[in-house]
Amino acid sequence: MRLSENSGPLHDAIGNLGTFADGLARNTPRLDNIIAGLDRTMGGGSAPARKTTFDLSPASRFDAPIRPFKGTLAIAEPTAITALQTQRFLFAGDDDKDFSDAQWSDALPQLVQAKLLQSFENYDIAHPPFRPDTAPEGSSRLLLDMRKFEIVTAPQPHAVIALSAKLLDASGHLRAARVFQQEAPIETLAPAPAAKAFNTAFDALARELIPWTASNS
Repeated sequence: MRLSENSGPLHDAIGNLGTFADGLARNTPRLDNIIAGLDRTMGGGSAPARKTTFDLSPASRFDAPIRPFKGTLAIAEPTAITALQTQRFLFAGDDDKDFSDAQWSDALPQLVQAKLLQSFENYDIAHPPFRPDTAPEGSSRLLLDMRKFEIVTAPQPHAVIALSAKLLDASGHLRAARVFQQEAPIETLAPAPAAKAFNTAFDALARELIPWTASNS
């Protein structure tokens, strides 16, 4: 049988492998918990230490004037490299401090999407944003790519969040694009002060991103 006759099934198989790999990467934290649970059930190893879970707070205070959104807006889950699809606290470069007893409440792309949706609602509840699968037809789209969500330890510890944003109109044409980055100092290199710094950086980033989106809607 010629290879060309199998090109269709081969292409589908490669596509399915890519989908499986992407899903595996996105669900690594959940898979880790499942495997640990099975290990305990089978009597192997000791119970893992209980982790402290931290969350982000949505932005709620915005500078006047508040420019309302025009039409409806869909906010996609940020794209991100595999390393960022985690609940772990990440460190820049080769730094790897022991934050193994702490985690975020969800994988970073999903967490950022959820808190941005809430932040957009706090800005203009009369025109709330939607997730792509529930957005009305003809909605504008905000596409995000997560570039950084990490702790930098030198010269002084600080949290860094960076997102690139592309605003598309209902026809899919690019309306505006910009990179947003915010940093906040970490008082002490420990999970709780680090989470506080990430909240400060996220709040500042959201208070820039949302008015920018509104002004270009």
